[in-house]
Amino acid sequence: MKLKDCIKMDAAERANVASGDDAVQRVYETMKSSNRQSIAVLDGEKFLGVVDYDSILNAVMLSPKNFPALTAQDVLKVNAKHLNEDSGLEDVVTGFQEAGTRALPYFQGETFVRLVSQADLLEALTKVLEGDQSIFEDAEAKGELFMANPVVQRIMATLSDIGI
Repeated sequence: MKLKDCIKMDAAERANVASGDDAVQRVYETMKSSNRQSIAVLDGEKFLGVVDYDSILNAVMLSPKNFPALTAQDVLKVNAKHLNEDSGLEDVVTGFQEAGTRALPYFQGETFVRLVSQADLLEALTKVLEGDQSIFEDAEAKGELFMANPVVQRIMATLSDIGI
């Protein structure tokens, strides 16, 4: 299943971004007020990277005296793994595992659209399970527990691999 078919990719999802020269304190406040674990950092329309709570915490611990002067660009994580309109759910899982981050950038062509988070992946997997009732019917017909289904086991292993 393609990522674009199960996760909203509209402009509203892109609303919370930071500029590279934004103070880290402002970025933190934006993340907190929008209930996000990560925020994309852009220079105009160019994607620079991701700031998350881990990168902010590391900055505080490594340089508490300099923290007030730090900008988003000083603490962002540059991630080589990007998702696009051809990415499937397996690509998202692999991307999280490879990148060691909780959000991956999604692009349409060269244009950054939004970050895809682990919460988005969980929501997408839930939709897959809800949409494919055969998973439940197969388990019932075989007298198995729902969790014994190989598809469900693969999804649960995937979630466990990325720490959800």
